[in-house]
Amino acid sequence: MHGSLEASSLDVLSSALDVARVGLALWDADDRLIAFNRTYATLVYPDQQDEVRVGRHFVELARIYYGAPANIPAGRTTEDMIAERLRRRAAPTNSFEYHSSKRSFRVAEGRTPDGGAIGVYIDVTEERRNEHIAREGERRLRLLFDNLRNIVYCHGVQGATRTTYDADGVTLYGRDARELVGTLSPEGRSDVELWHSSIHPEDRPRYLAAEQRRRAFGEMYDLEFRFSHPATGQTRWAREVAWAIEDPENQRRSFESYIIDITDAKEREAELARAQTRMMAAMEEAHHANLAKSRFLAHMSHELRTPLNAIIGFAQLIAAEHVGPGVSPVYRGYAGAILSGGQHLLALINDVLDLSKVEAGKMDLVESEFVLSEVVTEAAAMLQAQFAAKNQHVDLAFDGCSVRLRADRQKLLQILVNVLGNANKFVPEGGHVAVRSETTDDGGIALTIADDGPGMTDEEIKGAWAPFSRSTNSFTTVEGTGLGLPISRSFAELHGGALDIESRKGHGTTLRLCLPAPRVLATEAGPSHQ
Repeated sequence: MHGSLEASSLDVLSSALDVARVGLALWDADDRLIAFNRTYATLVYPDQQDEVRVGRHFVELARIYYGAPANIPAGRTTEDMIAERLRRRAAPTNSFEYHSSKRSFRVAEGRTPDGGAIGVYIDVTEERRNEHIAREGERRLRLLFDNLRNIVYCHGVQGATRTTYDADGVTLYGRDARELVGTLSPEGRSDVELWHSSIHPEDRPRYLAAEQRRRAFGEMYDLEFRFSHPATGQTRWAREVAWAIEDPENQRRSFESYIIDITDAKEREAELARAQTRMMAAMEEAHHANLAKSRFLAHMSHELRTPLNAIIGFAQLIAAEHVGPGVSPVYRGYAGAILSGGQHLLALINDVLDLSKVEAGKMDLVESEFVLSEVVTEAAAMLQAQFAAKNQHVDLAFDGCSVRLRADRQKLLQILVNVLGNANKFVPEGGHVAVRSETTDDGGIALTIADDGPGMTDEEIKGAWAPFSRSTNSFTTVEGTGLGLPISRSFAELHGGALDIESRKGHGTTLRLCLPAPRVLATEAGPSHQ
């Protein structure tokens, strides 16, 4: 301790006061400083502590302190502040708190029996800062509560027992509290029993059971329930999340919760459920209609094939002159036209039957082992006349290998005939079609059929997969029902594979047929290029 009172006992006291952030100063009868500790100088005169020395009069220190513009409040003068401080100093005892942006301290000054003075200066900066933070937090929380929309915050205090509220009931916060709950007093409190009685009878037992567990054991709950609005009588939906808070220090317990009106959300859910029900009913109806259509097509196709086979058979006899040779060439031409038309009609009927079986889930695979290149070559040979008629070039390449497969040979042949037939229809005269095979990374096989035709837009690709859809991009009149690609894709998927189209308008089209690894039996080396 600085000054004439430097006995060891006072030094110990001074050190203890420094640790506690308490300043101490002694003055003689002439108001000269005779002793002080370090905290007094740094707390009361920050940035000026070197001016605090034994022997200085109180008024000198006041002039030094208020001589700094930073220490003068707005609208005050140095002389005003010095005069006010001296008036307080002249009182037998005085106490006040000093506050600035950087520090706060409590002052307690009084006269000693010998006419001198003693002052105690307690640092309360942290205490006041914490109080400010708490007040600011409370202010923001109040603003939040007062501006809550479509939500109510509920606060209640435990009453005489752990399972009751105190006499004030529950205080509600939120701008829409009265509109949502409708049981508020002018003070913003709600009658608990009235609120419970407004809950829908079917939901009340579940709600009260959860509420009882919260009060008795502190269990949290999150419930959705209906209630009858006390003011309007309208049935509304609410969600309440509730919990209990223990405060052992103050031996208090509170019950907290928030309630959200979810009526609009529930109505949207109900409408969505109704729409889903209608959609499921429509889908079921469409499914049954589709089954009926498939059964009808299958039945009619069978009925048509029987007489059609007879027509084709007799047309073959007439065209070959097996009965009554030497008929007029005109009749042979008629027989050829009947045969051609009948075979075309039979192919269409077979497509319809295949589609019906696929849609009904009754299409089975008749599997065997065969060489892929042989099936591709056979498909190309079946269409050789059509390609020759348009002077189109077909290039078959199998990567120098011959792949053995286990699959339905007839269905794979039908896929290739359909895909190559489409290329023939849509590629212009003199165009090119290339067939390539390659092994995929997972051990499967991929067959690509690429042409230099007009290409397709995304919308046209989408339409190509739809049954009975026909493109208008060909350079010749297109015959058929538009079933070739849909049936081919279904056959590929029956094998666990896929058939996809890659195309850009004006840049040709590539179809990619992929079969999975389990379908591949072996790969034998050998040239295979035609």
